[in-house]
Amino acid sequence: MSSFPSNFTVASTGSGGSGGSKRYRNELFVGNLSYFCQENDLYQFLDGYCHVSNVRIMRGVTSNSNGKPHRPLLFGFVTVATVQEAHEMSKLMTGMIFMGRKLR
Repeated sequence: MSSFPSNFTVASTGSGGSGGSKRYRNELFVGNLSYFCQENDLYQFLDGYCHVSNVRIMRGVTSNSNGKPHRPLLFGFVTVATVQEAHEMSKLMTGMIFMGRKLR
């Protein structure tokens, strides 16, 4: 696997058990995706850098202050093999350019 700059955030399942400790998952949030991005595009892009097991892209439209549709909204979730790999990808992905957009 290679290393490169970009932006993923490790998703937390919240408090687990006593003491308020957090259990982390191997799922990453990817923001600011291109409007043309498909799950397969993101999968192929990341598969060379980590062990991707699942990609989900969420599509929606933001509203302006009048409640009218304003602009498309795309973000995704990527599941990788291990929690450690998720932490590494989180650090590496911040600010990466993918399909002409800077990932968040």
